[in-house]
Amino acid sequence: AAANTTRVTFYSHFESRRELMRALIHGLNSILERRDEPGRSPTASLLVAAVREGSREKLGGWLHEQAARWPLIKP
Repeated sequence: AAANTTRVTFYSHFESRRELMRALIHGLNSILERRDEPGRSPTASLLVAAVREGSREKLGGWLHEQAARWPLIKP
Protein backbone atom coordinates (compact mmCIF):
# COMPACT_ATOMS: atom_id res chain seq x y z
CA ALA A 1 0.00 0.00 0.00
CA ALA A 2 2.84 2.42 0.80
CA ALA A 3 4.18 1.97 -2.74
CA ASN A 4 0.71 2.55 -4.23
CA THR A 5 0.72 -0.84 -5.91
CA THR A 6 -0.73 -4.29 -5.30
CA ARG A 7 1.17 -7.32 -4.09
CA VAL A 8 0.62 -9.05 -7.40
CA THR A 9 2.17 -6.13 -9.30
CA PHE A 10 5.07 -5.92 -6.88
CA TYR A 11 5.93 -9.62 -6.97
CA SER A 12 5.44 -9.90 -10.74
CA HIS A 13 8.36 -7.48 -11.14
CA PHE A 14 10.71 -10.23 -9.87
CA GLU A 15 11.15 -13.64 -11.49
CA SER A 16 11.46 -15.36 -8.12
CA ARG A 17 11.83 -14.76 -4.40
CA ARG A 18 15.53 -15.28 -4.88
CA GLU A 19 15.66 -12.36 -7.36
CA LEU A 20 13.66 -10.22 -4.94
CA MET A 21 16.14 -10.96 -2.14
CA ARG A 22 19.10 -10.25 -4.43
CA ALA A 23 17.61 -6.86 -5.30
CA LEU A 24 16.97 -6.10 -1.63
CA ILE A 25 20.49 -7.11 -0.57
CA HIS A 26 22.03 -5.17 -3.46
CA GLY A 27 20.14 -2.06 -2.39
CA LEU A 28 21.21 -2.46 1.24
CA ASN A 29 24.82 -3.04 0.22
CA SER A 30 24.74 0.20 -1.75
CA ILE A 31 23.27 2.16 1.16
CA LEU A 32 25.80 0.65 3.57
CA GLU A 33 28.68 1.18 1.11
CA ARG A 34 29.58 -2.48 1.02
CA ARG A 35 31.65 -3.93 -1.78
CA ASP A 36 32.28 -7.34 -3.26
CA GLU A 37 35.81 -8.70 -3.25
CA PRO A 38 36.89 -11.86 -5.05
CA GLY A 39 36.52 -14.84 -2.74
CA ARG A 40 34.91 -12.80 0.04
CA SER A 41 31.45 -11.80 1.12
CA PRO A 42 30.43 -8.15 0.84
CA THR A 43 32.04 -6.11 3.61
CA ALA A 44 31.75 -2.58 4.92
CA SER A 45 35.22 -1.28 4.13
CA LEU A 46 35.07 1.42 6.81
CA LEU A 47 34.17 -1.20 9.42
CA VAL A 48 37.11 -3.35 8.33
CA ALA A 49 39.43 -0.35 8.67
CA ALA A 50 38.02 0.47 12.13
CA VAL A 51 38.47 -3.12 13.30
CA ARG A 52 42.03 -3.22 11.97
CA GLU A 53 42.88 -0.03 13.84
CA GLY A 54 41.15 -1.41 16.93
CA SER A 55 40.36 1.93 18.54
CA ARG A 56 37.15 2.46 20.45
CA GLU A 57 36.74 5.86 18.76
CA LYS A 58 36.93 4.42 15.23
CA LEU A 59 34.44 1.66 16.02
CA GLY A 60 32.11 4.11 17.75
CA GLY A 61 32.34 6.46 14.78
CA TRP A 62 31.43 3.67 12.37
CA LEU A 63 28.45 2.65 14.52
CA HIS A 64 27.28 6.26 14.71
CA GLU A 65 27.46 6.61 10.90
CA GLN A 66 25.51 3.39 10.39
CA ALA A 67 22.85 4.44 12.90
CA ALA A 68 22.40 7.71 10.99
CA ARG A 69 21.45 5.64 7.90
CA TRP A 70 18.53 3.98 9.70
CA PRO A 71 15.92 6.30 8.11
CA LEU A 72 17.03 5.00 4.69
CA ILE A 73 16.69 1.31 5.51
CA LYS A 74 14.08 1.01 8.26
CA PRO A 75 11.08 -1.14 7.40
